[in-house]
Amino acid sequence: GREYSGDVRLEESTLAGATIASGTVGHFAVGAGAPSFAAKGQVTGLDVQQVGRGFSIQAIAADRYKSRVNATFDVKGSGGGRYPLTLDATGTAVDSEIFGATFPTMDFSANIAGGDMKIRSTGQFAGLNPAVVSGNDKLAGNLTGDVNAETTIRGYAGGVTADKIDVTGQVTLARSSFSDLTIDMAIVDGHYANREGQLTKLEVT
Repeated sequence: GREYSGDVRLEESTLAGATIASGTVGHFAVGAGAPSFAAKGQVTGLDVQQVGRGFSIQAIAADRYKSRVNATFDVKGSGGGRYPLTLDATGTAVDSEIFGATFPTMDFSANIAGGDMKIRSTGQFAGLNPAVVSGNDKLAGNLTGDVNAETTIRGYAGGVTADKIDVTGQVTLARSSFSDLTIDMAIVDGHYANREGQLTKLEVT
């Protein structure tokens, strides 16, 4: 009929320039309402920008998303095309690069629903330039440290701007620079939304 579903177990494979490890499993179902999908496994050399261009996801097709991600992942979702997209994903990235920064290890979870994207990240980063992430040259810097934060991007499909980003959590910086300021150590804990920040804790040396 018009309904199809299946399960797949991959040998080592490539998709959008990334290598998918042998043993990665997936599931799909189409034809009965919104398509659904799931996958669990490991990927190396994933370029987020290339995925965005290959699958016409304009929100991540910009040059600043050029990357090299090595990660385990567990993804479940539904939708696409004329159906609203929903997605839940968890995983751990190691020895990865994105936004021009390196991430030795980073645990993450992501949720897409109702047109919004929520990302939870816990781990280490080095050489992160906030100007690249935000698209605002006034926020230029070079940051190294640890993060434990949740970021919400409202209406992500229309593009990422400062007005659409909410962030809650804590960042601990080692030797870093921000604008003309040299930072030996810093702890920033608080919430940012609607271009305003509420600080719970701020320590800077």
